[in-house]
Amino acid sequence: MQPLFRTLMHLLWHQPSKRMLKMRSRKKKTESELVATNNSDEIPLDILRDTPQWMMLDSNEQFQRLFDGGCRAYVRHDFDEAYTTWNEAMNIAASKKNREWMAVLSSNLKRLSYEILVREGVEELEQDHLEEADLIFQRAQEVAQEARNAKWEADMYKARKDVQHAVFQRCHEAALKVFERAQQVHEHKLTEDDYFVVPGTDVMVQHTETYVNVWPRMLLVKEAVEMWAASRRVTQRIGGTESRVLQNVVNEALDTVACFLAKRCFDTEDTQSLSWMRTSLYSYHECVMLSSLWTDMASCDVFAEHHKLFAALAAAQIGNFYLATNQLSEAQAQFDTLEWLAGELDDPLLRAAGHTFSAIVNWQRSRYAAAEPLLRAAVLEWGALRDASSSQRKKENGGDDTADSNEGKNCGSKLLASVPTDYVSIMESVSFKYLVSSIASTYRYSEALEVLEHSLVCKYRDLLFDKMRVNFGAQPTLEHIVATSSLIRSPFIYQVATHRYDWSVDERCYVVDEKLLMWVVLQRNEMRFVEVGVTKDFKVPSINGLIETLRRGLLLDPLSTGNTETEITLSLPKRAWVEPLQTLYAIFVDPVVEFLRALDPLFLSKNGVITMIPTEQLWLVPFNALIARNGNFLVEDFAVQLAFCATQCAFSVLSAKRVLQRDLQRDVVLVQREIDAPALHLLSHVAFPFDSLRSRKEGDLIVRTLAENKRSVLQSTRTTDSVCVTTSSETLVEDLDAFRELLPKSRTVFIATSTTSATRNDDNSAGAICMAVSHEEIDLLRSSEISRMRLFAELVVISNTNMSNARVAGTHDDVQGLIRGFFSSGVPCVIVGQWCTPDMTPSELFSKFFQLLSEANNKPRRFSCSHEVATTATATAKTTTSDAELKHPVRANDEDEVGGHDAACFYRHKALLLAWAIRALLEDNFFRFAPRTWAGYCCVGYGSHQ
Repeated sequence: MQPLFRTLMHLLWHQPSKRMLKMRSRKKKTESELVATNNSDEIPLDILRDTPQWMMLDSNEQFQRLFDGGCRAYVRHDFDEAYTTWNEAMNIAASKKNREWMAVLSSNLKRLSYEILVREGVEELEQDHLEEADLIFQRAQEVAQEARNAKWEADMYKARKDVQHAVFQRCHEAALKVFERAQQVHEHKLTEDDYFVVPGTDVMVQHTETYVNVWPRMLLVKEAVEMWAASRRVTQRIGGTESRVLQNVVNEALDTVACFLAKRCFDTEDTQSLSWMRTSLYSYHECVMLSSLWTDMASCDVFAEHHKLFAALAAAQIGNFYLATNQLSEAQAQFDTLEWLAGELDDPLLRAAGHTFSAIVNWQRSRYAAAEPLLRAAVLEWGALRDASSSQRKKENGGDDTADSNEGKNCGSKLLASVPTDYVSIMESVSFKYLVSSIASTYRYSEALEVLEHSLVCKYRDLLFDKMRVNFGAQPTLEHIVATSSLIRSPFIYQVATHRYDWSVDERCYVVDEKLLMWVVLQRNEMRFVEVGVTKDFKVPSINGLIETLRRGLLLDPLSTGNTETEITLSLPKRAWVEPLQTLYAIFVDPVVEFLRALDPLFLSKNGVITMIPTEQLWLVPFNALIARNGNFLVEDFAVQLAFCATQCAFSVLSAKRVLQRDLQRDVVLVQREIDAPALHLLSHVAFPFDSLRSRKEGDLIVRTLAENKRSVLQSTRTTDSVCVTTSSETLVEDLDAFRELLPKSRTVFIATSTTSATRNDDNSAGAICMAVSHEEIDLLRSSEISRMRLFAELVVISNTNMSNARVAGTHDDVQGLIRGFFSSGVPCVIVGQWCTPDMTPSELFSKFFQLLSEANNKPRRFSCSHEVATTATATAKTTTSDAELKHPVRANDEDEVGGHDAACFYRHKALLLAWAIRALLEDNFFRFAPRTWAGYCCVGYGSHQ
C-alpha cells in the first residue's frame, strides 16, 4: 500500500512556495474597500463577477480574467475553484467559437480532472477503501485516455493493478481466516433448541445431530468459497502473467477446500441406503436446505470452467441430495455433469463415482440395461484404484503416512488421499452388489452368481487374494464353482441381502423392502436360485435388525457399553432369542432344506456338511443356532462350515494336501500369562479385559484332552517362571516369541488369548493375536505377519474372538483378518467365534471337540467297516442319530449313494466334529437354553481330509 501511495503523490504538483504562503498570509482588504476602488484588476474574481464592473468587461476581458483566476487557484492547489473558473471560461470560448481558447482550456481541464481524481483515489487508499479507490482510478484512466497522455494512462494502469493486488490479498486472507474457522468447528450434542418449523405448517421437527454440526461448518465454507470467487474476478481485472500466478493461488486454495469436503462428505461405511455422500444421515427438509446451500455455493462462480474439481465434488453432493429426496431427473443431470467433469479432469476416483451414482439412478428407475454397463465400468475403475493403492503401499515398505501422501498423485486423483480409508473398497463392493442385483433382475442367475463370486474374491486386497488370483484367477465361472463344490463334497449356499426403495409421499422418505438372494450350488453341475422377501413375507425391517435383536437378547454387548439393567434377564427366552432364531431359520434354511435333504442321503442321516458363503453383516448370523419349526437347532440336523468364497475353498483344499504331505504331530496351545492388571490405555485393543485365569484353565484342559487321546503321554514338571510346558507332543505356550517359533512345526493350534478389536496393519489388513506382557506393554502377532508365514497346521482354533458389528461388512474386521491370515499361510481350516463374552467357558465345547477329533484321527485312513467309526463317534457325542442311520455299512460301491464322501475322511470333517460336540452339549438343558455359550463358534474354510 505504501509504494502505491508514494507513486500517486509524485503525480501531484509540488507544495506552494514560501513566497506564496507569505502573500496569502497578508491582511486582505475588505469587500467594500475593493469595490470602492475603480481598479478592477485589484478586485478578486469571485467578487468581481457580482459587481457592475464585470458586466462592463467585454468577452475577451472576461475570458482573460477567468483564465488568470483559474491559474492562480490551480497554483495554490484550490482545484475546485480552478475547475469552476476554467469551466466558465470554456463556456465563453465555446460561445465565441475560439478554437485556440478551447484547446488550451480543454487541456487544462483534463489535467485538472486527472489530478483531482488521483487525489481522491489517494484519500480513499488512506482510508483502506480499495474498491472506491479502484473506481476513481478507473475514471482517471479514462481521462488520461481522452487526453491522449500515455504517461498518465500507464501510471493509472499500474495504480489500478496495485489496487487490485491489494484487493486480492485482502479477499484471500479473509477467505483463509473464514476457512480456518470452518476447520475448527467443534462437534456438539443436540439440544432442545435445535429444531425447525416445516414450511407451510406449524409443525416443529427436531434436527438431526449430524445436520446441527454440518450446517454452521458449511456456512463458513460457503462464505470462504464466495470470497475466493471474488478473488478470481479480481485476478481477471489484473490480467497478464501476474493474473495467472494469482489464479493458481486461488486454485490451490479451492483444492484444499475440495479435499476438506471430500474427507467429510464421502462415506465411511455402507449405510444400506439409496443415496450416498452421507445424505442418508439427514431428514428430508435438511436435505433440501443443504442442497440449496451447496447450489448457491457452486453458483457463485463458473467452477465448471475455472475449477473443475470443486465443480465435480459439488455435482456429486448435490446429485445425492436430489437422489435422497426422490428428484431422480435432477440427480441424473448432476451425475451427468460429474461424469463429464471427471472425464475432463481424467480423475479415476470421480469417474468411478460418477459411473456408480448414475447407475444407481438407473437401477432405481428399473433401467437395468442402462445401469449394467455403468456398473461394470465402475467395478473396473474401483478395482484399478485399489490395485494402484496396494502397489503403492508395497513400494513404500514403511509407514502408511508416506504411502498416503503419494497415493493421490500416483493414482491420478487429487481426492484419493483425502477420502476415508475404506471408501474405495466400500464403493467397489456396492457397485458389485448393484451389478449382481441388476443381472439377477433380468433372470440371468448363473451370470449373477459368477459376478458375485468375482466380487467376493476381489473384496480383500491382501496376500490371500494375490495367492488365489495366481492359482485360480479372479473371475471364476460357474463350472469352476461347481467343480469346487464337488471337490470339497459339500453344496455351496451363497447369500446376499438386497434392497428395493419405494418413495413414501406422506413420510417423505424411502421405504426399504429387503430381499435375500440365495444360490444353491450342487455337486452335480446344478444351481438353484431362491429369492426370499424378508420385509414383505416376514414383516421384519431387515436381517440386520433381527441380528441386533438377537444379540441384545443373548446379552452380547461389551460390559463397558451395556446398561446395568440389561445385564439382568428381563424377558423369557421365547421373546429374547427364540423368535429371532426361528425367523432367521425360516429366512435362510426353510427355502432350501427339503432340496438339500433330497440331494444327499448324508443330510437325511444328519451328517451332511453345508458350506455357507455369507456376505457383509450375514457373517454375524449364528447359523448353528437357528431353530426349526420342530424346535431343533440347525446344528442338530446339519453341520455348517463358512467360507469367504468358492475360490478360497479351492485354495484351502491345496493347503490341506500340503498339510497331509508334511504330517506334523505337534500340538501347541497359546494362553495368556498371569500379570498385574493392564493399564487402561491397553484395554482399547480388545473388546473385553484380559482374563488370564480363564485362558490358563482353558489351555490346561485342552492340553489334557489332546494328550489323553494320543498313544503316549509323558508327565513332566515345570517351574514357576517357565513360559513353555511340553507334554509329549502337546506344548503350552505363554509367550508370543515362542509361539512364533512353534507355529511352523505344529499340526493343531489352539489360541486361548484375546484378539484385537480395531487394528490396522501395515498391509491394510486387520486383526492380531493380543498378549498382555506387563502392566504397560502388550505384544501383537498381526495377521499380516501370519499371512507371510509357511504353516502346515491342519487346524487353528481361536476361542476368544469377537466380530465387530460395524467392521464385518467391510474389509477390516479383526477376526476375519486373522482367518484370512491363517488361510494365506497354508492353514486349511480355522474355528473362531462370532462372540466370546467374559462369562463364557469355551473349554466346555472344545474339550469335547478335541476328544472327537483325536478319536477320528486315530482311526485308519481307509477301511470297509466305517460303521464302527460312526458308532464310536456318535456314542461319544451322545447324538440323537438312530442306530440304523449310523450302523449302515459303507461299501466300496456306495460312494455315489452317500454323496461321494469317503467314510474315514468324512468323519474327520472339522465342521461335523464341531456339530457333534455341540450336540453333546445340547443333551444338557443348561446349554440348550443358553445358546450364547456355543452358538457363535463356526468352522471356516475346508474342514475335511483329502
